[in-house]
Amino acid sequence: MKRLFMVLMIITILMAVLVTPASAAYSGAGAASYARTYAITYHTGYSSYVPNDCANFVSQAVYAGGYPYVWSGYQYSSGWYPGSYKWIMCVNQRSYFANYGYSTYKGSWDYKPSTSYIYPPPLSTNLTLGDIVYYDLTGDGVIDHVSMVTLEWSQGGYSVDNVCAHTNDRYNVPWDLTAYMSDYTIAHCTWYGYDIHS
Repeated sequence: MKRLFMVLMIITILMAVLVTPASAAYSGAGAASYARTYAITYHTGYSSYVPNDCANFVSQAVYAGGYPYVWSGYQYSSGWYPGSYKWIMCVNQRSYFANYGYSTYKGSWDYKPSTSYIYPPPLSTNLTLGDIVYYDLTGDGVIDHVSMVTLEWSQGGYSVDNVCAHTNDRYNVPWDLTAYMSDYTIAHCTWYGYDIHS
């Protein structure tokens, strides 16, 4: 019995080491390519959570970029895999990537429609392919939306990175989404940028 316990313990440790996200080789370019492909046409191999499919979409892209599923804990509440809370809910997804060391915070930017602001926002100079942008669209401190950086480009001396997203479906639009703010009633919005660790 003691020997069986030791064998199971060794297998458990090996599994934990072999499937940890840190051991994965994440490709931001691969994730961005997936996001561009499925921004408008949904991947039929995954469930859709419309009208709230943004985190599910970004999770699919991150997985396509090489970040592995993480199977752990109680069904849906722990781990990161299709259908889990950390896969399909942007609040839980951000907490998972940010608080467990699987991403690096790249900066934030506040927007208030009633005030003038500098364009492009300073966060845009830090974003790269496959990075994730989280949006607090109501100023209440709760993440409401998420997108993925899918195109890096400059226009008129400005660096204007583009994103793809679901809910509402967007293909290579400026990452701050200010052109689409009429979709929301916004008094104050904050953006947060993160990269995923390779």
